[in-house]
Amino acid sequence: MIDSTYMAIMGQIATYTGKPVTWEEMMAATFEFEPKIADVRLDMPSPIHPDAQGNYPLPVPGQTNYF
Repeated sequence: MIDSTYMAIMGQIATYTGKPVTWEEMMAATFEFEPKIADVRLDMPSPIHPDAQGNYPLPVPGQTNYF
C-alpha cells in the first residue's frame, strides 16, 4: 500500500512540475504537501492564501519545484 501511495504522489509531483520523477528522488524527498501533523492546530492560519481576486495559487508545470 505504501508503494502505491508513493507512486500516486510521484505522478502528482510529475504533473505539478512538468518533469519526470524517479523513485530515488521520491525516496530522498523531504517536502510535505501539508503542515507536519504535530504542527496542525484548529487556530492555525491557512498555509496558502488567495490573491487580491480571491484565487489560490496553482502549481504550474515547468515552474513549480518540489525538489
